[in-house]
Amino acid sequence: MKKLKVLQVSNHYYPCFGGIERLLMDLNNILQRNGVQSDVCCLDRDFQGKKLPEFEIVGKTKVYRIPFADLKYYKIATKVLDFTKEYDLIHVHGIGFFSDFLALTQAIHKKPLVLSTHGGIFHSSSLGLMKKAYFKTIARHFLKKYFLIFADSKSDFEIFSKITGNLELALDGIDFKEFKKSKEKKIKNQFIHAGRFASNKQLEKIPEAFAKVLEKREDFNVILVGSDSGDGSLEKVKEKIAEKKLWKKFRVITEATEEQMRSLNSSSSFALNSARHEGFGISVIESMALKTIPIVNKLEVFGEFIEDNKSGFFVDFNNPAKAAEKILKIMQKSESELSRHRALCQKAAEKFDFEKSVLKMIKAYEKAAKAG
Repeated sequence: MKKLKVLQVSNHYYPCFGGIERLLMDLNNILQRNGVQSDVCCLDRDFQGKKLPEFEIVGKTKVYRIPFADLKYYKIATKVLDFTKEYDLIHVHGIGFFSDFLALTQAIHKKPLVLSTHGGIFHSSSLGLMKKAYFKTIARHFLKKYFLIFADSKSDFEIFSKITGNLELALDGIDFKEFKKSKEKKIKNQFIHAGRFASNKQLEKIPEAFAKVLEKREDFNVILVGSDSGDGSLEKVKEKIAEKKLWKKFRVITEATEEQMRSLNSSSSFALNSARHEGFGISVIESMALKTIPIVNKLEVFGEFIEDNKSGFFVDFNNPAKAAEKILKIMQKSESELSRHRALCQKAAEKFDFEKSVLKMIKAYEKAAKAG
């Protein structure tokens, strides 16, 4: 039987690190394990605008990077058509230029299309009215061209079901087998945020809360690790750390490999997320798989995998005093209590073993390729 070949199309891929980028790496690894050749076409610059190689092989995945015109919210990269010929189908990640353009030009490339939602375009409140108008008109029109749309969270399923019926739930997740291998020793009261420095993460809320924690206790440290999105968020959080005189308690790391990020995450006791909006929160599930207990803003999407006071904790980072009060109570828990929370975290994360969703995707790939 001919080996299925899929081209994954996304704005970014390795060495860029964010939720979608890490998810896409896991997707490729699982697809390769299951006999599907999966390669990537993405933009040729990282989040800060640094030029990346036009081509490289990451693991077993070929990565093609193409130039683009940056209209900030819309990245125009028409050279994607140069790489579609040898593939059986195209899997687009997220809503934007690529999802529109590949639908518009389907008569040219003649490849079946599938799409993963990844939160759509509603990661931030900026341009809210314009985004809603685009979503209900242009996006609605082009999504009709897709053989199938994978909603990767229940909230995405609800949002996208309003504009298309060609929808299937295929939850985002992690390559659980790989995460479960980690055996790092936990560092008491080490907190981590692993993910991009971006405006929707509102990371400046974290030092605001820990300035209040410091008024009562000093036995903690906080690590913020991830890629700089280039939107000023990194500078903003550094300014807040300086303002609150917290540099002895905080580390900010923007240059870390995936392995280093995982090691820091695994050795931390708690994972933080202060975002005002998340498409899914894959980084939080990764932490939970590593038995790192999440302390996060109460977002609807987090309720899909966190049960408050059991597999994690909800706090209100928009209220630093209240957030600090709850963090202090969590820090007072005994080691036996924390061990129970860690076990519940990993058990909850296991439900999001991505292999289950990927096997569902492979069946859809086969149907799409057969339908032509």
